[in-house]
Amino acid sequence: MCELTIKSTSIAMSGNQLIITVPAVTLTNHQRFRLILCQNIPTTAAVSQVILATPTQTLNMFVRTGNYLRAD
Repeated sequence: MCELTIKSTSIAMSGNQLIITVPAVTLTNHQRFRLILCQNIPTTAAVSQVILATPTQTLNMFVRTGNYLRAD
């Protein structure tokens, strides 16, 4: 069950990374949260690595197997 819901404030490509920006939020390791994408994903995203950015930190996103989360 997800107790935290976060809405994106912007989604953009930066080099080969898809940057999803969210408001200031405190996250802990392995914390479950629901991320609502409020903008379109750029068509150039393809298999880009997904990065979650807050005003104070940038976080790599991983799937359960430990691989990077990809835009596709």
